[in-house]
Amino acid sequence: DRESAYARALLDSLKERSNATVFSDSIEAAVRPARTTQDYFKEAQAAVSPQQRIDLYRTLVKRFPNDSVSVQAEFMIGFTYAEDLGDSDQARQELEKFLARHPNHELATSAKWMMENMDKPAPELDEEVPADAGERGAAPDTTGTVPRQGSDGSP
Repeated sequence: DRESAYARALLDSLKERSNATVFSDSIEAAVRPARTTQDYFKEAQAAVSPQQRIDLYRTLVKRFPNDSVSVQAEFMIGFTYAEDLGDSDQARQELEKFLARHPNHELATSAKWMMENMDKPAPELDEEVPADAGERGAAPDTTGTVPRQGSDGSP
């Protein structure tokens, strides 16, 4: 409370002496720590809906177009359209834009693979587990060894 009262008194005296106008949003911006591109990226990843993620990725790219995190965000826009929304056409457009801007980026290979495979059906998984596989589908012990036991018979 004392700090707030002091801050108000100081601000009021500065206003009187300089005849200045102080905007509260300017003060909040000055006091609040600056957010990094990683902060914006994490916020986008944490968003609940795919469309919110896309919007936040787009905002990141617009605000910080030359940052390496923005390049990842560009890729994630296409990825989100493909994987979360199932919109192959929009995903393809976004991935093509990504490849045009960043043909040599490490994510370019993934973008190309996604474009080639997004319309193909997912491979079928073999869900059969051998009867001797043990609990939780663990692979059977094929080493022929017997686990060591303690003096009380525990493993």
